[in-house]
Amino acid sequence: MMASSSEIFAQQFERIQKLKALCLSQSGAAFLESKGILKSLADGLKDEAIALLTQNNIKLLPMKSPASLFTPTKAISPATPIIVIDIQPFLTMSVQERLVVILHEIGHVLSPDGDTLTREIAADQFVFESGYGKALLTSLEYHLDADPSDGENEINEKRIEHLRIQLAQ
Repeated sequence: MMASSSEIFAQQFERIQKLKALCLSQSGAAFLESKGILKSLADGLKDEAIALLTQNNIKLLPMKSPASLFTPTKAISPATPIIVIDIQPFLTMSVQERLVVILHEIGHVLSPDGDTLTREIAADQFVFESGYGKALLTSLEYHLDADPSDGENEINEKRIEHLRIQLAQ
Protein backbone atom coordinates (compact mmCIF):
# COMPACT_ATOMS: atom_id res chain seq x y z
CA MET A 1 0.00 0.00 0.00
CA MET A 2 1.32 3.44 -0.95
CA ALA A 3 1.99 5.92 1.84
CA SER A 4 0.01 9.13 1.69
CA SER A 5 1.80 12.40 1.04
CA SER A 6 1.25 13.43 4.67
CA GLU A 7 2.85 10.15 5.86
CA ILE A 8 5.81 10.67 3.53
CA PHE A 9 6.20 14.24 4.79
CA ALA A 10 6.03 13.06 8.42
CA GLN A 11 8.68 10.39 7.75
CA GLN A 12 10.94 12.91 6.03
CA PHE A 13 10.47 15.39 8.89
CA GLU A 14 11.40 12.68 11.41
CA ARG A 15 14.53 11.77 9.42
CA ILE A 16 15.58 15.44 9.25
CA GLN A 17 15.08 15.76 13.01
CA LYS A 18 17.25 12.69 13.61
CA LEU A 19 20.02 14.17 11.46
CA LYS A 20 19.71 17.55 13.21
CA ALA A 21 20.05 15.81 16.57
CA LEU A 22 23.34 14.28 15.43
CA CYS A 23 24.85 17.69 14.69
CA LEU A 24 27.20 18.98 17.38
CA SER A 25 26.40 22.58 16.60
CA GLN A 26 22.90 24.02 16.41
CA SER A 27 24.06 26.78 14.09
CA GLY A 28 25.67 24.21 11.78
CA ALA A 29 22.48 22.15 11.75
CA ALA A 30 20.44 25.27 11.01
CA PHE A 31 22.80 26.18 8.17
CA LEU A 32 22.57 22.68 6.64
CA GLU A 33 18.79 22.87 6.93
CA SER A 34 18.61 26.34 5.35
CA LYS A 35 20.62 25.15 2.33
CA GLY A 36 18.45 22.04 1.88
CA ILE A 37 21.37 19.76 2.70
CA LEU A 38 19.63 18.03 5.62
CA LYS A 39 16.60 17.39 3.40
CA SER A 40 18.76 15.90 0.65
CA LEU A 41 20.57 13.69 3.17
CA ALA A 42 17.26 12.64 4.75
CA ASP A 43 15.89 11.80 1.30
CA GLY A 44 18.98 9.94 0.11
CA LEU A 45 20.28 8.09 3.16
CA LYS A 46 18.57 4.81 3.86
CA ASP A 47 17.02 4.28 7.27
CA GLU A 48 19.84 1.82 8.02
CA ALA A 49 22.50 4.52 7.53
CA ILE A 50 20.70 6.96 9.80
CA ALA A 51 20.25 4.18 12.37
CA LEU A 52 23.99 3.39 12.19
CA LEU A 53 24.80 7.04 12.84
CA THR A 54 22.54 7.03 15.90
CA GLN A 55 23.49 3.59 17.24
CA ASN A 56 27.21 4.29 16.96
CA ASN A 57 26.81 7.78 18.43
CA ILE A 58 28.40 9.28 15.31
CA LYS A 59 28.10 13.05 15.34
CA LEU A 60 28.05 15.47 12.43
CA LEU A 61 29.98 18.70 12.67
CA PRO A 62 29.15 21.09 9.85
CA MET A 63 31.54 24.02 9.89
CA LYS A 64 33.45 26.51 7.84
CA SER A 65 37.21 26.08 7.69
CA PRO A 66 39.43 26.28 9.59
CA ALA A 67 38.30 23.53 11.93
CA SER A 68 40.64 24.77 14.65
CA LEU A 69 38.21 27.61 15.38
CA PHE A 70 35.46 25.22 16.56
CA THR A 71 34.44 25.62 20.19
CA PRO A 72 32.12 22.80 21.31
CA THR A 73 28.91 23.81 23.06
CA LYS A 74 28.35 20.27 24.34
CA ALA A 75 30.63 17.92 26.22
CA ILE A 76 32.14 15.51 23.71
CA SER A 77 33.56 12.16 24.75
CA PRO A 78 36.98 11.43 23.22
CA ALA A 79 35.47 8.17 21.96
CA THR A 80 32.71 9.95 20.02
CA PRO A 81 33.28 9.59 16.27
CA ILE A 82 32.78 12.93 14.52
CA ILE A 83 32.24 13.46 10.80
CA VAL A 84 33.38 16.99 10.02
CA ILE A 85 31.51 18.50 7.10
CA ASP A 86 33.48 21.35 5.56
CA ILE A 87 30.56 23.49 4.44
CA GLN A 88 32.22 25.38 1.58
CA PRO A 89 33.10 22.42 -0.65
CA PHE A 90 29.94 20.60 0.47
CA LEU A 91 27.84 23.42 -1.01
CA THR A 92 29.42 22.90 -4.43
CA MET A 93 28.70 19.15 -4.47
CA SER A 94 25.76 17.46 -6.10
CA VAL A 95 23.26 15.67 -3.86
CA GLN A 96 24.77 12.32 -4.92
CA GLU A 97 28.29 13.48 -4.03
CA ARG A 98 27.11 14.65 -0.60
CA LEU A 99 25.54 11.27 0.07
CA VAL A 100 28.67 9.47 -1.09
CA VAL A 101 30.86 11.60 1.21
CA ILE A 102 28.67 11.00 4.27
CA LEU A 103 28.32 7.28 3.56
CA HIS A 104 32.07 6.98 2.96
CA GLU A 105 32.81 8.69 6.28
CA ILE A 106 30.33 6.42 8.10
CA GLY A 107 32.23 3.53 6.50
CA HIS A 108 35.47 4.85 8.01
CA VAL A 109 33.92 4.98 11.47
CA LEU A 110 32.62 1.43 11.13
CA SER A 111 35.93 0.09 9.73
CA PRO A 112 38.75 2.08 11.35
CA ASP A 113 41.49 -0.56 11.18
CA GLY A 114 44.13 -1.37 8.60
CA ASP A 115 46.48 0.55 6.35
CA THR A 116 45.27 3.49 4.29
CA LEU A 117 44.18 1.46 1.26
CA THR A 118 42.39 -1.13 3.42
CA ARG A 119 40.48 1.61 5.29
CA GLU A 120 39.55 3.39 2.06
CA ILE A 121 38.27 0.21 0.41
CA ALA A 122 36.31 -0.71 3.56
CA ALA A 123 34.70 2.74 3.56
CA ASP A 124 33.99 2.41 -0.18
CA GLN A 125 32.41 -0.98 0.49
CA PHE A 126 29.88 0.66 2.81
CA VAL A 127 29.04 3.17 0.05
CA PHE A 128 28.71 0.30 -2.45
CA GLU A 129 26.45 -1.73 -0.13
CA SER A 130 24.31 1.38 0.40
CA GLY A 131 23.59 1.51 -3.34
CA TYR A 132 25.90 4.39 -4.32
CA GLY A 133 28.86 2.50 -5.79
CA LYS A 134 28.40 4.00 -9.27
CA ALA A 135 28.16 7.53 -7.84
CA LEU A 136 31.35 6.95 -5.84
CA LEU A 137 33.15 5.63 -8.92
CA THR A 138 32.06 8.67 -10.95
CA SER A 139 33.22 11.04 -8.22
CA LEU A 140 36.61 9.32 -7.83
CA GLU A 141 37.18 9.32 -11.60
CA TYR A 142 36.24 13.00 -11.83
CA HIS A 143 38.60 14.03 -9.02
CA LEU A 144 41.42 11.88 -10.41
CA ASP A 145 41.08 13.63 -13.79
CA ALA A 146 40.67 17.08 -12.21
CA ASP A 147 43.84 16.89 -10.12
CA PRO A 148 46.35 14.43 -11.57
CA SER A 149 49.06 15.68 -9.17
CA ASP A 150 47.09 14.76 -6.02
CA GLY A 151 49.28 12.74 -3.67
CA GLU A 152 46.52 10.18 -3.07
CA ASN A 153 46.03 9.26 -6.73
CA GLU A 154 47.80 5.91 -6.42
CA ILE A 155 45.35 4.88 -3.70
CA ASN A 156 42.42 6.35 -5.62
CA GLU A 157 43.39 4.41 -8.75
CA LYS A 158 43.30 1.19 -6.72
CA ARG A 159 39.94 2.20 -5.24
CA ILE A 160 38.60 2.83 -8.75
CA GLU A 161 39.86 -0.55 -9.94
CA HIS A 162 38.22 -2.28 -6.97
CA LEU A 163 34.89 -0.48 -7.56
CA ARG A 164 34.90 -1.32 -11.28
CA ILE A 165 35.33 -5.00 -10.44
CA GLN A 166 32.46 -4.85 -7.92
CA LEU A 167 30.16 -3.01 -10.32
CA ALA A 168 30.90 -5.49 -13.10
CA GLN A 169 29.76 -8.45 -10.99
